[in-house]
Amino acid sequence: FALLHDQDLHTPIAVFAQTTRVLAAKDFLNLRLTGRAAADAVSHAPLLGAGGRLASRQFAAAGIDRRLLPAFRPPRAELGRVRAGLPGALGRLAGARVAVSAMDTWCATLGLGAHRAGLAYNLSGTSEVNGLMLAAPARAEGLIGLAWDDGVFHLGGPSQAGADCLAWLAEAVGGDPASLAAEAARVDPAADLPIFLPYLAGERVPFWDAGLRGGFVGLARAHGRGALARAVMEGVAFHDRLVLERAAAAAGRPEAVIVGGGGASDLWCAIKADAWGLALHRPAVDEPGLRGAFLIARALLGLDDAPPPPRVEIFAPDPARVAALARRYARFLAAIAPRAAARRGVASRP
Repeated sequence: FALLHDQDLHTPIAVFAQTTRVLAAKDFLNLRLTGRAAADAVSHAPLLGAGGRLASRQFAAAGIDRRLLPAFRPPRAELGRVRAGLPGALGRLAGARVAVSAMDTWCATLGLGAHRAGLAYNLSGTSEVNGLMLAAPARAEGLIGLAWDDGVFHLGGPSQAGADCLAWLAEAVGGDPASLAAEAARVDPAADLPIFLPYLAGERVPFWDAGLRGGFVGLARAHGRGALARAVMEGVAFHDRLVLERAAAAAGRPEAVIVGGGGASDLWCAIKADAWGLALHRPAVDEPGLRGAFLIARALLGLDDAPPPPRVEIFAPDPARVAALARRYARFLAAIAPRAAARRGVASRP
């Protein structure tokens, strides 16, 4: 959010000339609550180098005043306390402690218990986010590598593909995502199924190509709604595997993969376990980001008694299904090879 002196400005140049501070949404809210402006380094990683320092020379070259950005502090740091005299229900929060906090993915990994080196995570929703937690920084082509917090480093990043692909199919063939998933569950995984490339809106990690497009490969007359639905779900899982494999090739195989989010259904978790050939651990957490924020709040209050860990369900891969999906994953890689080749030479994100 830009805080402006004059709300009647009409051109971007005029707006920028009168901008006094640039803040993310949660940092703007924190400013209104406490009167103090700060941001966390995780959410602003693109502006920071590997050492966590602002790219001051680049800002100077672009003619941008560094003072437009707030100071960077750790997500768990206390920013201040809620000011007295705020309107409405906010007035009852006067004196409450406010954390700097961080973006949704950071909070979600904390809430899922994936916030330590050696673990990997898969956040499943409208789109997917995958990452490997490390004890030291690492780089891989097309992936985001950054300092996470408390000596933990992250390698991975967000995709465009996810449950929205199944929503698209439901719109295209009729029905709803839940009914299509039920049809997909009745399809034999060993059958000859098409391959789905889940790039309906371009792709972020690892291709960074807004023009990338998806499609079905190997579509046959015999393929019905259930086969298409399963192919869509597998295509998302295959893309996740591609990201996690790149991270593991650069930094080592994870001890465990923890999954969560609104799209982490039983069927999708089973498909991912088979597609990746790995056991998936799904904590019983409906809102991992909210739980992460709750854990930050407990730390600010100095509460030492940790809440009980959530129950964890494990989805183990089935050897027969793993073999079938491995063959389809090979076809998936062959189908995206021209796209991957077109992106070679593009620097990986910081």
